[in-house]
Amino acid sequence: MAMVKIEASFKLKYVYLFSFVLFIDLGSKYYVLNNLNESMTLLPILDLLLVKNTGIALSFLSDLEGTGKIVLSLFIAAALAFIFFEIKKSHNHLHKFSLTLILAGGVGNYIERLFFGAVTDFLHLRVGDFSFFIFNFADLFITLGAILFAYTLLRKPKKI
Repeated sequence: MAMVKIEASFKLKYVYLFSFVLFIDLGSKYYVLNNLNESMTLLPILDLLLVKNTGIALSFLSDLEGTGKIVLSLFIAAALAFIFFEIKKSHNHLHKFSLTLILAGGVGNYIERLFFGAVTDFLHLRVGDFSFFIFNFADLFITLGAILFAYTLLRKPKKI
């Protein structure tokens, strides 16, 4: 009985993590959309700059229309479903954690894409006059999750 209770609370941690990441992402996008009127410097290398991205990573596929957008949406939904089932299958805490970050970020961007046709990006990374890219918290969580996921795949198993 105690093992079932521990397992349930362990799974609940991932639901909390998912909810927290989704809240941070969608909440920050809502705040920026309703309060940012012009660009603003946060740090010497980071500005707030509102951009609507109709494509995926780095505006790739932003010129898709009609059927292309539907196919892209279906592909993203399938990828998110796959990640969800990988989380359920996994027994490794770091693996689950990394995939939960990726899933929550992906869902945040997917919700915006479905309802508004574009994703709100607003964190502008730059050095001097060189602009690297503009992203949002979902992208940040997806990237962190991907780095952790790669780590879980590349680390050497401990010898017993």
